[in-house]
Amino acid sequence: MTRPEADGVDADEEFRWLFATEYQSVVRTTYLVLHNHARAEEIAQDAFVQLLRHWKKVRGYDSPQAWVRRVALRLAAKDARRERLGELLTRREAKAAASAPVEADPVSDAVLRDAIRRSCSDGHVDRRGPSGPFRSSPSLSPSRSASW
Repeated sequence: MTRPEADGVDADEEFRWLFATEYQSVVRTTYLVLHNHARAEEIAQDAFVQLLRHWKKVRGYDSPQAWVRRVALRLAAKDARRERLGELLTRREAKAAASAPVEADPVSDAVLRDAIRRSCSDGHVDRRGPSGPFRSSPSLSPSRSASW
């Protein structure tokens, strides 16, 4: 199929010809960058939409095919960069979540304190003990235990 000459040929007909002859080639080219056929087709479609928007200007170029291919390659490169960045951020977030300290939950802490209080045999909890904040102190008599 030869390119219709710009003189005397309808611009819409010339665009249809270019789309029919170049679309699959542009999809193959973008696939080489993205390695994803569905995404390559979307990028090729976006490139042809841009070509249609600029068709009055691009129509007069020596090679409108090169223009649409260049637009598609730039869009594919941008998409590939975005994809790599998204994967990198996902890996960093997962790594940060795995190494992040567990935040205290006030409700869970209150439930734990109540359970410790109930489990103490003498009813006294020494908050200043060396083995932790809630240490049972059997050495103190129940009469000296603090009231909660």
